[in-house]
Amino acid sequence: MPMSSGSNAVDRPLIVRIAFWLWCGSAVLLVLFGMLYLTMSADTIREAAGDNAGSLTVLVRGWGAISLAVGAAIAFLVRPVRDGDPRFRRTLMVLSVVFGFLQIFASLVGLVPQLVFPISMLLFVAAVMVYRPAAGDWYAS
Repeated sequence: MPMSSGSNAVDRPLIVRIAFWLWCGSAVLLVLFGMLYLTMSADTIREAAGDNAGSLTVLVRGWGAISLAVGAAIAFLVRPVRDGDPRFRRTLMVLSVVFGFLQIFASLVGLVPQLVFPISMLLFVAAVMVYRPAAGDWYAS
C-alpha cells in the first residue's frame, strides 16, 4: 500500500532517492538506445555484420523494441517505488535484474555495443539500493 504523499517526501531515505534517480537515468538511456536501434539503417548494420546482415538487422531492431519497452516500463514503475509501494519495488527490482543480465549477454554476443554495459550496472545498483536495510525499514512502515 503506498504511503501518504504528505509525509513520505520528508521521511524518504536518501538511498531510495538515489535509486529513483538511477532508475530514471537508466530508463532514459534505454529509451534512447532503443530508438537508436529501431531507426538504425540496414546499411550500417550490414557494414558491421558482414554476411549475417539480414538476420542481425531483425535482431538489432527487436532488441531496440525490447529496450524501448523496458525503459518505458521502468519509467512507469519508478514513481510508485519512490512513493513507497513494496509491490512495485519487487516488480521493478526483478525487471531490472533480469534485463540487466540480458543486456550483458547481448553485449557479450555482439548484438549491442559494450557501451550499454553501464546501463546494466545502474539497474543493478538501483535494485540493490532499495533492498538495503534503511530502505527496507521505510518500505515496511
